[in-house]
Amino acid sequence: MLRPPAVPLLSCLAAVLCLTSCSTGPAPAKPGTPEWYWMAANEQAAAGDLVKTQEHLEKVGLSDNPFKARAAIWHLVMSGGMALGYKDLAQAYEDGSTLSKTQSGDLRRRANDCVRLSKQYCMVLAEELGRLHKESADAAEFALEFTFPQGSAVEDTTLGRIRKGTLPPAEELAKAERSAIKRGVLLATASVVGAGDDTAKTYTLFQTKPVKVPRAVFLYGIADGLVEESKIFDRKRLNEPDKKKLVLQLASDCLKPASQSDDAALKKKAKALGEKVAKEQKSLPKGV
Repeated sequence: MLRPPAVPLLSCLAAVLCLTSCSTGPAPAKPGTPEWYWMAANEQAAAGDLVKTQEHLEKVGLSDNPFKARAAIWHLVMSGGMALGYKDLAQAYEDGSTLSKTQSGDLRRRANDCVRLSKQYCMVLAEELGRLHKESADAAEFALEFTFPQGSAVEDTTLGRIRKGTLPPAEELAKAERSAIKRGVLLATASVVGAGDDTAKTYTLFQTKPVKVPRAVFLYGIADGLVEESKIFDRKRLNEPDKKKLVLQLASDCLKPASQSDDAALKKKAKALGEKVAKEQKSLPKGV
C-alpha cells in the first residue's frame, strides 16, 4: 500500500504556529465586566430591546471605568426618551378611555401603567442628570458614542385608533407600544443634538462618531424634554406636585448655559422655554 510521504516535524510546527498567530485577536470581554456590559448594551439596542439596553448601561455606571462617561450620556438620553414615549402612550390611552363605551376601564388601566413607567424613567433621568452636573461641570461639550436609535419619527397609526377608543389585538398593541417608546428615544436624541424633531438631520450627524454636542445645546434638549415629562405629575394624573417642582427646577437649571450662549437663536429658544417653565412653576400649589 502506498503511503503519503512523511512531513518533517519542523514543517508541522511552523504550520501550527502560523494558524495560531493568524487566529489570534483581541481577547473577548469577560462577562460581568464594564466592557462586557457596554458591548451587551450595544447588542440589545441593535436588537431593539431598550429595557435591556438600559439595564446594561446601569451596570456600566456602577464603577469607574473607561466606558462610564459614554454610558452615562447614553443612559440619560434614553431615559428621557423612554419617559416621553410612555407619556405619549398614556395620553393616547387616556383619550381613548373617554370615548370607548366597552373598553374604558382597560384603556384607563393601561394609561395608569404608562404614567407610572414614564415617572420611573423620568426619575432615572433626574438622578443621571444630577451626576452629570457634578462630574462634568466644566465640560464644554458632550460626546454621543452610541448608534443612531431605531424607530420612526412618525407616530404609529395604531395610536390614532386607540385615541378613538378602540383597543386593538394584543400583538398589534404590543408593536404599537414598542414603536412609541422607540419614537420617544429617537426624538429625544434629535433634541439633544440640536436638530429639534428633524431625525433626518440627526441621522446625518450620527454618520460620524462621536457626535460632539455643545453643552448649551445638549442641556437645552434635555430641558425641553423635562418640561414635557413634568406633565405626568399633574393633578389629573399622578398628582405629585413635589415631583413636578423638582423636574421643572431641573429644566430651569439646564437652560442656564443656553440662556448665556452667544448663539442668538438658541438664546431666544431658551428664553421662551424658560418663560414656559416659570409659568408652570407658578401654577403649582403654594407650599410645595
